Amino acid sequence: MTELPNDIKDIDRRLQQAKKSKKQTRRTQNSFVVFTEAAFRVTLDFAAPIIVAFAIGYVADKLLNTRPIIMIVCIVFGVLAGMLNLYKSARRLENKISEEK
Repeated sequence: MTELPNDIKDIDRRLQQAKKSKKQTRRTQNSFVVFTEAAFRVTLDFAAPIIVAFAIGYVADKLLNTRPIIMIVCIVFGVLAGMLNLYKSARRLENKISEEK
């Protein structure tokens, strides 16, 4: 077999380095997007049920004239629902990260 000239070997080596560098950059950008998305999702997954529960409790207390009782109960259920959403989001994120590796 004939051996490739040194300049062609050098070009091949530099191409391989460029491909490796591009993969690293893409992986870093992809990780940043995944973690940013996860941060927003976790925040919304926890806050949304609490806000909805507060609104339902407030309206129910206003209609039934039972000032803070129903609202407090609804907020407790909202916090529990938010914690359940956090757990589910963490599991989803864990699965997404393990699939990328």
